[in-house]
Amino acid sequence: MQDLQRRLLMGEEGRIHLLRTCCTSEEGRQWCRQRFTVYEVLDWMWKEGQGDQHLLEVWPQEPAQAPLLQALLPEGFQSTRLAQLLFPTPGSYRLDDRGISGPVSRAIPPELHLLLRRRVRDIKPPAGYRWRETARSLDLIPDHVGVPRISLSQHVLEESGADVVAYGAKDNGEMGGGASGALLVAAGPQLEEASRAELARSDKEIGEVYITPAFGRLLKSGTRWVCHIISILKYTDQGAWCPRPELLEVGVARALALAEDRKALTVAISALGTGEGRVAPELCARLMIGAARKYLSEHPESPLKVTFCLPTERDYQAFERTLSD
Repeated sequence: MQDLQRRLLMGEEGRIHLLRTCCTSEEGRQWCRQRFTVYEVLDWMWKEGQGDQHLLEVWPQEPAQAPLLQALLPEGFQSTRLAQLLFPTPGSYRLDDRGISGPVSRAIPPELHLLLRRRVRDIKPPAGYRWRETARSLDLIPDHVGVPRISLSQHVLEESGADVVAYGAKDNGEMGGGASGALLVAAGPQLEEASRAELARSDKEIGEVYITPAFGRLLKSGTRWVCHIISILKYTDQGAWCPRPELLEVGVARALALAEDRKALTVAISALGTGEGRVAPELCARLMIGAARKYLSEHPESPLKVTFCLPTERDYQAFERTLSD
């Protein structure tokens, strides 16, 4: 027995086999309980790939922790069972050496932290959530947390692959030139037909928004919807332009709401009215970024990520300066 105990204390390989042999007598069981914790034994079982329910029962288990220890046995381990115990209701959680905090919190023995953390990594996060790991904790968080929700791109709108794309539309439904012309080429004439049908139901004012399905190559690239934000009045005393750029802010917010209604996760928007509409890029950037920031701050649980597609250098620089402020 002394040789067996010495080998266990020396940490020789095959400790689970040695423990089984040592625990065949009451004297051996008492000696093992005095020198090792149940958490150490669980860790050895995982390292050696051996689960042993009966061996685990040698160590008295607190009623509150017993179901968790049973779920952590490598023998018949099921990550779904562990998830039910640790995360019984939806929401964000944090696992650290103090336990689990979240919608349902629970204390965890500090000695169990590292083993539990390794096993939790086997749990597939629910839809809309992801794991975020730091030196001290493992967090289950919504996808958008910690990820910039507003970004800039110099790619053209029709190649963004966003669930929803939005551009500055004319009040007469004409789609030609700029982002609208490029979308029409990518989607085909069905887009303009659908746009005019929806436009007929609107008041055709700056800031109004209507949404249509995507078609053609646009649909094949991953875009499902197109938001048409009226940004230009075609026939006025001063020609085609945007007489009330402040309403573009309203248009962006409406577009984001329509995108979220359709369960979109990503939205790409071109600069509104900076070409034919004669809106100064700096003003456009301030209005559009301000609208996106306000919408996302008022909807903290929204999964939306907004990208402004700005292939024109002057637009990109104006938005970049505004976003960094």
